[in-house]
Amino acid sequence: MPRNGRRKRSLSSGEGSLVSYYSKHRCIDKEHSPVSDTRHYKRGSSTVRSRERRHNRHLSRNRSRSTRRSDRRLKRQKYRNVPSEVSTKTTCEDDPSRGFSSVMDDEDGHLIYHQGDLLHSRYEIGTLLGEGTFGKVLDCHDRKTNTYVAVKVIKNVEKYREAAKLEIKVLEKIQQRDRNGRSLCVVLLDWFNHHGHMCLVFEKMGLSVFDFMKDNNYEPYPLEQVRHISHQLVVAVKFLHEMKMSHTDLKPENMLFVNSDCNVTYNARMVCI
Repeated sequence: MPRNGRRKRSLSSGEGSLVSYYSKHRCIDKEHSPVSDTRHYKRGSSTVRSRERRHNRHLSRNRSRSTRRSDRRLKRQKYRNVPSEVSTKTTCEDDPSRGFSSVMDDEDGHLIYHQGDLLHSRYEIGTLLGEGTFGKVLDCHDRKTNTYVAVKVIKNVEKYREAAKLEIKVLEKIQQRDRNGRSLCVVLLDWFNHHGHMCLVFEKMGLSVFDFMKDNNYEPYPLEQVRHISHQLVVAVKFLHEMKMSHTDLKPENMLFVNSDCNVTYNARMVCI
């Protein structure tokens, strides 16, 4: 049987297969190429040159496709790696009615806020109670319970977020063990994530032992008050040790009064002569 008959069967055997696809294109090229004419058919240099031309066209097409792909890839990388013109981090709320139309951080990762802003659609920001390397403590009004609370807003930094998560686990474990509040440890009321800032909601307390003494020109506490403060501190530390926990940062700055009310008394040593 002639060779062209076998070629026809390969075409009709299934155009979806890889063999029939290439056979079909070889037949089309041969029908439309000059060497398909039997009067000029030669098995010499003309056939080799036509094959080389087809091969070169195929390579050029592949080269142009790869060039276009690489150009698109470089363009995507260029736009992806464009540096931000603003040094602050900005994110937007899905719902502007929740209290923030936009949230911004400063260069250190602290939350930039304004008085009257809402956190978690519930806590209205008032004044600043304190600030440290971890973040800021804000005096907030809880609209749900109509009370004032202290919200600890952690920096938008990964290591501080992870530390805050550990603190939340410890405080929740303390609350599970101390249902009656006899441990004298601070009570965690709520917590949430606000655009990368871990926020811990505590009951509002008074000044710390250090700040109270600072506001009174570092006047030392009376001995009776020192005994009372020391006794409460020992009770709290004993409770933590019974839970196999240890407080690694005990200092007057971390010891809070329930409130900062005090009686004003006359001290003759403070009178200027």
